[in-house]
Amino acid sequence: MKIPVRASLVIGILFASTAGASAGDIVNGWSDVSSIQQVRSLWSGTDVLLTASQAGCGTSDPTSWWHLPFTNSDAGRLKQSALLGAYLAGKRVQLRCESSAVTDFVVQS
Repeated sequence: MKIPVRASLVIGILFASTAGASAGDIVNGWSDVSSIQQVRSLWSGTDVLLTASQAGCGTSDPTSWWHLPFTNSDAGRLKQSALLGAYLAGKRVQLRCESSAVTDFVVQS
């Protein structure tokens, strides 16, 4: 069976557009308030594993890993430091995911 070129192009674009989001991503949403269970540092940023039982953000891992990308700015470095400080202090956090990346977070007192 021969598929017309136009139909093949549309199908290809649909597959390509869905490949950008990682499996289980919560796009444009907040996590539950929870503790950071584990931290892993990668070349592209820092991943944190939350104790929440919901899907993560920006990782292909089916568990609750959330990805905070590295940025070349003071604000980005401060975000990384604050999130790692929350982990070290055992604080509970709530993370915001937008376009498969952590953009904002709240550290609970």
